[in-house]
Formats: sequence, C-alpha cells, structure tokens
Amino acid sequence: MSEPSSESTRLFSIQELSARSGVPIVTLRRWAKAGRIPFFQPSGKNGRLLFSADAIQASIHSIPTSVRSAPRVGRRPKWES
Repeated sequence: MSEPSSESTRLFSIQELSARSGVPIVTLRRWAKAGRIPFFQPSGKNGRLLFSADAIQASIHSIPTSVRSAPRVGRRPKWES
C-alpha cells in the first residue's frame, strides 16, 4: 500500500514557493502581509514564513490579474512625460 501524497501538506519556504510558482519573493511577502495568501509563521512575528503547496492556488481569486493595471499615485517623472 502506498501512502497518500504528502505534497499538499508539505510546507515550503518563501524561496521554494517563489521558485515553484515564478512569483517574486518580494511579491509573496507583500501578499502575505496583506492577507492575500495563507501562510504559517511558527517562530512568531519575526520568524520565517512557510506556505502550503497549494497556497498560490488557494488565493488565486484574491490576486489581481494585472498588477500594472492599477493607476499610479503621485507625480510622474519628467522622463515619462
């Protein structure tokens, strides 16, 4: 008999999840802080972030389809005018 796959219960570091999903580490941190992606922090507030294997899929509906579609805030640089 084989055991059920533990891939869905395995926890990944932010670096591992970034490599698996193609999402930059900075973006994963921002999404975790905003509550857009589920994470686990076993060491407390300043500890490392751990994510389940399906963290990206679980939060796909709360992630905007285009990050650049949001209007920019503030003045534009002269070189863009």
